[in-house]
Amino acid sequence: MITPDKTPFFTGRTVLLLAALLLALPSARAAMVTATPDTVTFDNAAVSAAVALAADGVPIPAAEIRGFRLLVGGSDYSHMLRFSKADGAVTISPSPTVEVGSYDLVISTGRGEARVRVYTPLGEHPSSLEVLAKKLGMTVEELKNRSGKSGSMARQQLQLDLPPLYHTGQTLALDMGASPEVLAVWEVNREKVSEGAGAGRLEYLFREPGAYLFTYTESRDGVVVASVSGLVEVVDEPVIKTETAAKTQYGLNAPEGYRKNTWTLDGQAVSAMPKFEQTFEAPGEHTIILLQEEPASGNPDGFRKIRWQLTVTAKVVK
Repeated sequence: MITPDKTPFFTGRTVLLLAALLLALPSARAAMVTATPDTVTFDNAAVSAAVALAADGVPIPAAEIRGFRLLVGGSDYSHMLRFSKADGAVTISPSPTVEVGSYDLVISTGRGEARVRVYTPLGEHPSSLEVLAKKLGMTVEELKNRSGKSGSMARQQLQLDLPPLYHTGQTLALDMGASPEVLAVWEVNREKVSEGAGAGRLEYLFREPGAYLFTYTESRDGVVVASVSGLVEVVDEPVIKTETAAKTQYGLNAPEGYRKNTWTLDGQAVSAMPKFEQTFEAPGEHTIILLQEEPASGNPDGFRKIRWQLTVTAKVVK
């Protein structure tokens, strides 16, 4: 028989033993979901790409692949992508509404999320490359071949790997790790933008869409010892198509991350608030633009411009 005065002792001891056992057990860990490849580039809208999905190295069954989002910042452009799934993989391809852009593809599964960087579609939109090639006095093919080419290589590790697409308002940050003994020079479209001893770091804000040829050169005692080039294309964010009914309040929220917001409706500034609200009295088409400035982090001159194409329909009477 256990006497009453000993019961608390054994109860407390049991709790301590259980706690020790629980602490000794291995902690639960979320599965590591991977996508292979993690970057996909579409040179035209008629091709597709397969992306393998695995959790801790084990292929994810199709039944556990739930869906996807195609994001630029906080905006979803999923209508620009076709998506199908199979055991251990998904197949993606541009839809008829695709626009040139740089996107984050988020694939949701029962084991977690996987992310893929998607660039679409480069080959069918050569106009900006043609403009730059003409400006530099070369053909488009010569311009493309120039990208990634290296000259005299004193530093074999010197590389310039650039994502093919950026959006206006974004900043390209590069650091080539130049030593103080060399003169480093950065050129953009053959115009010098930075020069100095050991000045291998560059931050460049894209203010306008178009093609940009970056060239980095290192010299020592007046002799070029290393040179490399890279080509990127800069585009505006794709237009978001949306609709609302007439005589119904319509609203949009500005994404976070910027301190200044300017809303325009059909070319007229209408608000500086974080939220846009408007009631449209009649059916029609409208263009809404949000210009965001003064970012909370990063380049203080960075900005974001988001465009909506709004269709106002006749109000449905219930």
